Amino acid sequence: MTRVLVVEDEPNLREPLVYLLEKEGYQVLEAEDGNNAVEVFKTKSPDLILLDLMLPGISGNEVCRLIRLESQVPIIMITAKDTEIDKVVGLEIGADDYVTKPYSTRELLARMKAVMRRTTEPAPIDNSLIKAGPVVMDLDRHTVSVNGEPIQ
Repeated sequence: MTRVLVVEDEPNLREPLVYLLEKEGYQVLEAEDGNNAVEVFKTKSPDLILLDLMLPGISGNEVCRLIRLESQVPIIMITAKDTEIDKVVGLEIGADDYVTKPYSTRELLARMKAVMRRTTEPAPIDNSLIKAGPVVMDLDRHTVSVNGEPIQ
C-alpha cells in the first residue's frame, strides 16, 4: 500500500484530502507544520509527499530542500501560490509537480499516479531464461531443457 504524507496546516483542507486518499486505498500520514513534516518523513518513509508551501515553523520550500538532501521521494507541492516564479522556484528546489489551490481532486489523483509511475523503478527483467511451455532455454549457461530434462 502506498504511503502518502499530507503536509497541510489547515484542517478544513487536510481532513477532506486525507479522507479522499484513504478512500482511494492510500495509507495516509499527516503533518500540520514543516518541522513535523520532516520528522514524519524521517521516521515513516512515505512513498509520496503532498506538500503545502505556507506552513507554520519551516516553510514548504525548506521542507522540500531538506528532504532532497536525503531522498528522491516524489513531492507534489499543493499551494495557493500561483505565480510563475513560485512554480519555478518550487520545481527548481526539487518538487516533482506543482498544483495550485483550488484543485480538482481527480486531477490531483491523476498527477499522483503519474509521478509514482515516473519515479517507481520497474523490477529487473531476467533475460537469461526463456520459457515456452515445457521448454526452458538458459542463455547464460547455454542449455536447453524440456520438462526439466536437459537436451543435447
